This record gives sequence, structure tokens and C-alpha cells, in this order.
Amino acid sequence: MKVMKMQILKTAVIYCDVCGWRKEYPPEDIAHHFNDDNPVPYFCENCSRSPIIVFMYEGDKLKFRQHIPNAVSGVEPKEIEFETLEELLADEYVSRFSSDDNFSFWTLGGNCLIAVYGDYEKWWVAGYIDHPKLLDLPMFNPPSERILNGKA
Repeated sequence: MKVMKMQILKTAVIYCDVCGWRKEYPPEDIAHHFNDDNPVPYFCENCSRSPIIVFMYEGDKLKFRQHIPNAVSGVEPKEIEFETLEELLADEYVSRFSSDDNFSFWTLGGNCLIAVYGDYEKWWVAGYIDHPKLLDLPMFNPPSERILNGKA
């Protein structure tokens, strides 16, 4: 007799790859929002495109891989498994970026975790996240990007 392990759903995140819209459903709301009587919206609330739905189960971990510049050789990138953003940001390697007095905030550029200093005066890619849309961080938007997009 084969015994199947029951997975406990921890959260569900809906996100849009186009505009960055994101909505997270905690465990107590998942049954309510993910059933036939009251389905999840199938369109982004911001740009009306089809969003992507990701389910996270108890024990699932996200992965972070340290950025090593191309000019550096012989160094293996540090890899971190984590369940929450707070857990990742508390890691010894990652927290070094935010310990600088000029540190402003964390942001995401694609799958890159980026530390921003001042008002984008300088920024550093700390590493790469396997499912960045599961993290509630702003999208990377330096001044030149804001000007090009008419958001300055």
C-alpha cells in the first residue's frame, strides 16, 4: 500500500509579469478564493493581462544565489534557501549590503535582488532569486528608467 504525503498549502501568490501587479492570499483565504464558487480573478487588476498563480506549500523554500562578477574566477557563489523575505535579509551575506549607512532599500530587477543606496546614487546586485515574484519588493526603477517611462 502506497501512502501519499499530504501537503499543506501555505500561500498563493498571483502576479503579472507585465506590470508587476501582485496579490498574496494567506492560508485562511486560499479556500475562499480558490474554489469553483468564487474563483481567483483571471486577469491582472492593473493591466488586464492574464496573471500567473504560484502555490507555496509548507516546507517549500525559495533559493538565492550570490552574484559573482564575471571578472572574478575560482569563487563558488553562496546559495541560501529561505522561506520568508525577512529570513533572507537577515542572512549574514545579504545583511552586509543593508548595513551601509547610505543603504535605502531593497528592490528587484527581474530575478536580481538589488541593494539601492541614496536615491539610486549607487546600487549593487546582491544575487539572484529563483521565484522573485513571490517576494513583496518594489521593481527596480532608477531615475533614467523613470525619465524614459515618463514617471520622473
